[in-house]
Amino acid sequence: VWQVLPGHKEESVFLTDLPSPETAWNDEKLAGKWDRLLSVRAVVTKALEIAREQGKIGNSLEARISVFSKEKSLQELLTQKSSLLAELFIVSQAVAAGSPKEIQFTLLVEHQEGDLTVSAGAAEGQKCPRCWIYSSAVGSASDLCTRCSQVMAQIRGQE
Repeated sequence: VWQVLPGHKEESVFLTDLPSPETAWNDEKLAGKWDRLLSVRAVVTKALEIAREQGKIGNSLEARISVFSKEKSLQELLTQKSSLLAELFIVSQAVAAGSPKEIQFTLLVEHQEGDLTVSAGAAEGQKCPRCWIYSSAVGSASDLCTRCSQVMAQIRGQE
C-alpha cells in the first residue's frame, strides 16, 4: 500500500514521521481530568490486586468496585464520569459512592490511599460468554449481557 500511495513519501513507511497534532486539539483541562481518573484507576488496581492475592477474586471482571473521595472536586468528577468507571477500571460494575458507608454489596476488600477509599466486592449476576462481564441481565432475556445482545442484533441486522 505504501508503495502505491500518491504524493511525496519516504522510501519506507518506517522512515516517515507521524503528523503533528493540531494545537487546537490540546485541552489541558480535559487532560487534567483524565490524569486524575487514571490516578484513581491506579488505586483501584491496587485494591484488585489485594483481593486477587487473598484469593477473593480470580480476575478484575469478577469484581464490583465502589470509590469515594473526601476531596470534593474528585468526588464530583467520579460522579460525573460514573458511567465510564467500570470500563476504566476493567471491572464488571463500578459506582462512585456518596460515602464509604454507602456500599450496597458484600465487602471483600477495602483499600484506602490518601483521600480515596476503594471498596471491592464480588460482581453481581452471571458471566456473559461473549465479553466475560458479570451482569444481572445475563440469563434473563438472553444468554448475553445487554451490551452484547445489542451488538449481536446489529451484526445480524435486526436493529
